[in-house]
Amino acid sequence: MLKTAIAALVIAGTAVGASAADHYASPTGSATWEQSSDVNTPCSLPIANAHVQPGDTVYLLGGTYRTAIAPDQSGTSGNGRITYANYSDSQVVIRDAEHAIHLDKRSYVSVRGIQAYRCQQFLVILEGHHNDIGQCRFEQHQNESVWGGSWVQKSSTYNRIHDCVFTRFGWVSDGDDKGILLDVGLDISTTDASDRNVIENNLFSYGGHHILHICGANNVVRGNYFHNEDWMDCDRPGGCGNRNAMTIGPMARQNLFEGNRFAFAGTPPDDNGANGLVLRAPDNIVRRNMSYGNGAAGVSLASMTVSIPTGNRIYANTIHHNGYDSAIDSLWWGGISFGNWGNGTMPGNVLVNNILHENRHDRSISGYGEAGEQIIRANWMDAGDPGLADPSLPINTDDANLPDYRLRANSPCIDRGEFLTRITSESGSGTELAVEDAGFFYDGWGIPGEVGDRIQLEGTTHIARILKIDYEQSLITTDQALSWTKEQGVSLAYAGDAPDLGAHEYRGPYSQTEPILYRENFDDLPNGDRLPDSWWVEGGQRVWIENGRLHVRANPKPDGEMGPKVCTVWLDREFGGDIRVEFDAHVIASQRQVNNINFFFMYSDPAGRPLHKSRQERASADYRSYHDLNGYIVTFLQDVSNTEQRWPDGTPRGRFRLRRCPGFKLIDETFDYHCRQGVTYRVAMIRQGTHLSYAVDGVVYAEAEDPDPLERGIIGLRTFGTELWWDNISVTALE
Repeated sequence: MLKTAIAALVIAGTAVGASAADHYASPTGSATWEQSSDVNTPCSLPIANAHVQPGDTVYLLGGTYRTAIAPDQSGTSGNGRITYANYSDSQVVIRDAEHAIHLDKRSYVSVRGIQAYRCQQFLVILEGHHNDIGQCRFEQHQNESVWGGSWVQKSSTYNRIHDCVFTRFGWVSDGDDKGILLDVGLDISTTDASDRNVIENNLFSYGGHHILHICGANNVVRGNYFHNEDWMDCDRPGGCGNRNAMTIGPMARQNLFEGNRFAFAGTPPDDNGANGLVLRAPDNIVRRNMSYGNGAAGVSLASMTVSIPTGNRIYANTIHHNGYDSAIDSLWWGGISFGNWGNGTMPGNVLVNNILHENRHDRSISGYGEAGEQIIRANWMDAGDPGLADPSLPINTDDANLPDYRLRANSPCIDRGEFLTRITSESGSGTELAVEDAGFFYDGWGIPGEVGDRIQLEGTTHIARILKIDYEQSLITTDQALSWTKEQGVSLAYAGDAPDLGAHEYRGPYSQTEPILYRENFDDLPNGDRLPDSWWVEGGQRVWIENGRLHVRANPKPDGEMGPKVCTVWLDREFGGDIRVEFDAHVIASQRQVNNINFFFMYSDPAGRPLHKSRQERASADYRSYHDLNGYIVTFLQDVSNTEQRWPDGTPRGRFRLRRCPGFKLIDETFDYHCRQGVTYRVAMIRQGTHLSYAVDGVVYAEAEDPDPLERGIIGLRTFGTELWWDNISVTALE
């Protein structure tokens, strides 16, 4: 496992002939850089910062550090990234430092598994590009002198911040709210082009003036949970909170806000705030979000001197129970509010296919001043019960899974939506079509690893992926040919006869009466190697519980290091009939870059012997040992070896394969989407009658008809060449 460091020859910033090496650092380390390739002789973090080379990994041993992660040089693309990570499962804390992570003119640096407390600032990226920050925690401001807890500024681009926790950076001084958790760009700058960054799957809570600012263009804010209820000491009984997220500034435009929860914005000390999402810039795409329990509006648009929100596409969101803070001006109460503060009207915003429900006084839309003409169509505007699964606001605001805004099977919002735009090309076929308004859609914006939308034409079941959008010409290029007629509707991929209203597309049987056959979130289990009694392991380097997640490591080095590179974790419980199995899966690392997330479904022994009794025969978890059993195998991975199945930016597509055993028979295969490290995927496997389907993030990528389907069996979590975790596993009987 350990390597000897080899000096790198660097020419023009590119490592030539360099050998990537692992090094180790600790809070008390005193070894030289050369000695630090042995875990028993770690160096200090400053020594690591000074000597780390492109391709190197610095493993931080457990303990408390007082200096920042701040490499003296950048990594390079491909295999040349510089990586800092906590060693094994150790707790690495950076505390009471000026910065936790400081990347000034540094690019291609990855940091994961770091906790930081009471730093003057936490994450700072300045003129940095292609950095990756994941699985970190940033908590509690050190003093009341620095406005920004974390920021990405000075035209930093293509950075990805994911699966982190940002919390408690803010205070009240002289009746004014101060401090923020994270800013991307600078709201008053006319030159800071901090564009094409991705903020994904993070937990944000408790900011001062706000939690998140997006002040650049073509940034992606996806799958995050924001809440900012009263938490700061102030003159109000119960304390003060504030708004959640905002986009504003001369450089801000056309950002994507997708699949987020904006919740519980509290009472600000100056009565100006408490909104879920604030749009003060043009041309943003706001979709599939849930905004609820905010003291003022769920979504607010306001014209400012630095930017005016025009041409925003706000569609397929669920905006519920907002505006109930009596301390806020009543003009802001409601679902969506418009405010002209004397800076001009804000015409041309499109509101379509949203659910607005139980906002204060049933005010779906509110505001003041002349806003200009808006386009408002096909929304559920407090028109009775929209048929939401469980809209009750949770008592515990840390719960990122509630309310449940999925649609019930009898919801009047199913198939109620309109198509987003219509085709203007003459009737025909091909991969290029013109539409009335391409601004509803997303093509990945050239961000590595991002993919374009899946679109579907009115009255068809054919789905295509967007490869490129010419927004000026309103021209869409797809990955496969479509046939169309002029004025035919175009929308995101949908189920049924038309798009649904709200944040969730109804994709199959669901009701509150569906019995949950099994549920496991591992939250009640202590950290360590002991699994629940009903689980067993075959193969792997290590399987353990950590922070309420099931971790699996089957990721030895590809250069000859010993250790099982495959692992299967079985649940010893049989399920039968029509069921849906759901779980979260998240790849942490993969030496081979395969990011392998496999799943065994309805598995049993043809001889009738319980599988746990033959476990020793599969102790190595060799793949072939499962091919003679009964079961379905689903493979979901990053297909790095396939040079043909790639997106235009060169990144690999995800590969989805569905097989039936015995016989290892391939029954479906698709190349689409992605399978990346640092992304939490929600997976659903459904068996209903003879139909099998496998969906990721609500989209079915593999499906087949099996005329003689397997009726009963157990489930297994499987991986190859990967370290990852699973969580939130459930098995539901379908009606």
